[in-house]
Amino acid sequence: MKLSTSFPIPESTIKINPTDSILCIGSCFSENMGSLLERLPMSILNQPLGTLFHPFSIQRALENQVLESSDCYSQNDFFVHPDFHSKFISSSKEKLLKEIRFSQQQTIEFNQSSNWLIITWGTAFYYFDKKLKRPIANCHKQENTQFEKKLSSSKEIVESFIPFLKELKNKNPKLNIILSISPVRHTKDGMMENSISKSILRVAAHEINQSLDFVHYFPAFEIMLDELRDYRFYGADLIHPNEIAIEYIWERFKTCFFGEELMEIEKIWTNYWASIQHRAHPEKQLLQNALLGKILDEIKAQYAHLTIEKTEEFIKARILPIS
Repeated sequence: MKLSTSFPIPESTIKINPTDSILCIGSCFSENMGSLLERLPMSILNQPLGTLFHPFSIQRALENQVLESSDCYSQNDFFVHPDFHSKFISSSKEKLLKEIRFSQQQTIEFNQSSNWLIITWGTAFYYFDKKLKRPIANCHKQENTQFEKKLSSSKEIVESFIPFLKELKNKNPKLNIILSISPVRHTKDGMMENSISKSILRVAAHEINQSLDFVHYFPAFEIMLDELRDYRFYGADLIHPNEIAIEYIWERFKTCFFGEELMEIEKIWTNYWASIQHRAHPEKQLLQNALLGKILDEIKAQYAHLTIEKTEEFIKARILPIS
């Protein structure tokens, strides 16, 4: 008996290898995938600029835009920027812009030498700031009367994003881009409005994928909508995919994009992490320390050519002193 509708996903002809570097940016689902990639011995930069939902917000974040102090919003005794997530917050405008510029420059430089850029769009809706007279990424709980809610068309997204992605490719010829639509439903927009928004994004993604051979579409949205069409695959908020769903989509992602070497390393690393994260009984901590030491030695001996620093640090932190 079939209890879900499955569909084939064509394997990418270009594969991710263990020595590749990857930038993940966009919605919170991009962060989910990035977190799983971070478990591997690879160079991963995951959501360095915070969550961004609209295609134009992501585009502005990856461009060397001029940041004006006059654009900053006041939030109690702090300042935030309308183009960036609230992870960037400071008691002074100067410090805030300095922090954003630093993170933005690091991100742009990383992307100019990386092999892969994973972009996940969340919504086609955006807010227009009537005072600043321009679109923004985050209202930061300012007065509602300051903003006008608007909906981008697929034509607007395509006409803006294609030259933007071409420019990224010109600056970094080895760059491949994975584009996906977040399966997270934006219910605050309204259920019917969310459907319209996702439809616009899907059409835009299709046209871009058909126009640029270095852009690969991954159907995370379709997997959640069809193969996982059941509330048991959602979190308590009934909006976000739960861990089972994320893991399922991750498996489909690996099959589509991982090369043979990385697939084998992922299996080994999964076993490593199961042992590393195990919390031993205090009486068995000496044995656990020995196991962690053995894993650390194996990683250094066999995978020194990969990015293993984060794993090394985590293992060392788990080797506890014996009293």
